[in-house]
Amino acid sequence: MSYPMDHFVQLLYFDNLEHLESGSNTTRSKVKEVKVCDEIIFQSLVKVSLIRIVKPGYNVHQSLKKLITITQSEEPIRNLEIFAKSYQINKPSSRYQLLFGSPEISSNNCDILITLDQPYITDFIVFRGQYKRLTICMYGEIMSGHSIQCYNPSYGKNIGLQELNDVIDTRIQRVRTITCF
Repeated sequence: MSYPMDHFVQLLYFDNLEHLESGSNTTRSKVKEVKVCDEIIFQSLVKVSLIRIVKPGYNVHQSLKKLITITQSEEPIRNLEIFAKSYQINKPSSRYQLLFGSPEISSNNCDILITLDQPYITDFIVFRGQYKRLTICMYGEIMSGHSIQCYNPSYGKNIGLQELNDVIDTRIQRVRTITCF
């Protein structure tokens, strides 16, 4: 099955995330309550526009590598949250941004498509939730120096030592003002 995509959209990530039950003392009910965390780190900034949790038993993108999908189907994915390190200039105060959150997702032997309202620029994505097996595909665009410069004008510019000292002095003054009261 193919999905309509922008001609600039590329496959950014494609792999299985798996957390097997370990140890003989772990009971099934405890395993369901445990949240797991998977980090995906990109070598450069990317603009993510679509995250796809691929249905189980499907050989997706077989021209790239043979990978049979393992997304769990026997029980729903619970408390799935997807966070990304923020490079958005309109959100300078938060370092990480929640891109998606859902208390329960059931695949019903179908792909789960998570489309973002706007493409998100990052180099670090975290999947957190109660799941044992997911197959993830992420689509978007690899950012070049020029496209980052257009998006964030301060990217790549040298900051003079005096400018940096001015910023530090301003912050120190704010701290002094707050602690004096």
